[in-house]
Amino acid sequence: MFGKKIKDYDIIVYSRFIYCRISTMYAIDRFLYDSFIQINHEKYLTGNTTRTIVYGVIYLVIRIIYAFMYILGLQPWRTMIFTMGLACTLAISLDLVITMSRRPN
Repeated sequence: MFGKKIKDYDIIVYSRFIYCRISTMYAIDRFLYDSFIQINHEKYLTGNTTRTIVYGVIYLVIRIIYAFMYILGLQPWRTMIFTMGLACTLAISLDLVITMSRRPN
């Protein structure tokens, strides 16, 4: 670090790391919010929260893979992994709407 020149590649990787962190912070908020509501309603209705836990594990794995793809700059794979994470978020949102519609009034 001391006396070592910083290369352009190091700056690019560092900036990708920072942007990946920011992207994850924005994306995970929505998923955690929906998951929290979903778990509360599932516990209230059936006591079974298996679906939400499965969605959460899948989403976590996808976001970890996405972070590596983002930092390494692997563009086509990064887009596909992002789309999978988006699909998982949409699936839990749709599941939340279905679960809340089954709720007794």
